[in-house]
Amino acid sequence: MKSILSIIFISYLFMNPISDSMNINSLSISAKSSAMGGVYIPLGANQTINFSHLSQFGGIYTLDALQYNNMLFIVHGIEDIPNTLDAWTYNAAGPNAHEIDYSKISDFDAKDYNFIFSRIIKNQYNISLKSTVSKIYNEFGYGLGFNVLTTKKNFKGFNYYLGLYDILSFKIWTNKSISENNMFELYVPQLMFSLERIFLQSLNVLTLYSLYNDENNNIIDYRFGSRIRLTENLDVLFGKSTFNKFAFGFSISDKLFNMDYCYIVSSEDLPFENSYNISIGFNIFELVDRSKEFYP
Repeated sequence: MKSILSIIFISYLFMNPISDSMNINSLSISAKSSAMGGVYIPLGANQTINFSHLSQFGGIYTLDALQYNNMLFIVHGIEDIPNTLDAWTYNAAGPNAHEIDYSKISDFDAKDYNFIFSRIIKNQYNISLKSTVSKIYNEFGYGLGFNVLTTKKNFKGFNYYLGLYDILSFKIWTNKSISENNMFELYVPQLMFSLERIFLQSLNVLTLYSLYNDENNNIIDYRFGSRIRLTENLDVLFGKSTFNKFAFGFSISDKLFNMDYCYIVSSEDLPFENSYNISIGFNIFELVDRSKEFYP
């Protein structure tokens, strides 16, 4: 059953440009973002190291992220995809059931390894350089890309974020089994607009991403989420997006430690199980200061 779902999921990815390996910016890196519908949330404070794990569609798709200061490392993709190349001899009519050698069916992974380095200029502009290594079976691809994000805070009570992702982003596949026409991939730039406002004890965020479907038609991926502060250290999160029916979770934090958890209810249009995301962070400076109390 998991193998069948893997094939369905891969087919779904290729029909939606959100699956572009360089297009990782629209993915929910943190559990807080996931619980709020996948809205844009700036990365954690400079002195905090954050780890996040996302498991979607019954564990078929996973994402792991490690972030510190202006550096972000992400590994995401699909594991245990059935490889049937050696299970039968190819013929135009397709194999008969008795021609399949099930003992020769193996598994392979399709994963991206991403490193993002960002630099903030004048407390308003964020410029990012992305490098990617992609691996599908025994095929390797190497890519580079650029992002630019601008911020306008406290403008008539709102905070604005405007991003242009995948500027001159490309990937080159080096395996000789790929035809010359498919060795170079150039990605379509993506726009992001996010608007947030604090009302009473809640933070409300609306984020819009531009996407291209398989016919290169521009569509809008909307995401909306709220964070309600119950206490100084506890928030309740919930949200909705184009591709998820509903999401909710919580966030616990103090000066030393923060933990976010999210549960995602999958869309009824997709034959996949519900998902979860968990993020954990530590303030390194606070950890060092507290350690001095025990080891002066």
